[in-house]
Amino acid sequence: MADQELNSKKQEHEQGHENDRLSDQADGKQKQSKVKRSLFRKIVNVFIGIFLGLILFTLIVLGYTQTKTFRETLREKVITLVN
Repeated sequence: MADQELNSKKQEHEQGHENDRLSDQADGKQKQSKVKRSLFRKIVNVFIGIFLGLILFTLIVLGYTQTKTFRETLREKVITLVN
C-alpha cells in the first residue's frame, strides 16, 4: 500500500515537471513572436530617457544647492574672489 502511494506521488511529481517544461517552451515561442520596435520608437525612447535623466540631475543639483555645505563653500569662494 505504501509503495503504491509512493509510486503515485512520484508520477505526480514527474508530471508536474513535464508541465513546467512544456510551459517554458510555450513562453519561449511567445518571446520569439514579439514584434521588434521600429527605429523611430527606439529614438523616441532614447530622448525620453535623456529628458528624464536631465530632470533627475536638475532635481539633485537643486537639492544640493539648498544645503548648508553648498552655501558655505559658495560663500568662501565669493569672499576669496572679492579680496
